[in-house]
Amino acid sequence: MARIMLRKMNKDQAGIIVSVKVAGELGRRIREMGLVPGTRVVIQ
Repeated sequence: MARIMLRKMNKDQAGIIVSVKVAGELGRRIREMGLVPGTRVVIQ
């Protein structure tokens, strides 16, 4: 499966988070929301 940034995914497209490359407060907030490696996501 090809890697694609979350912001470039289309509606109804699904994927699995492979990495989160953001630090600081934003990185902490993203992890708190459950966007961690291994999590399946679907763009709605």
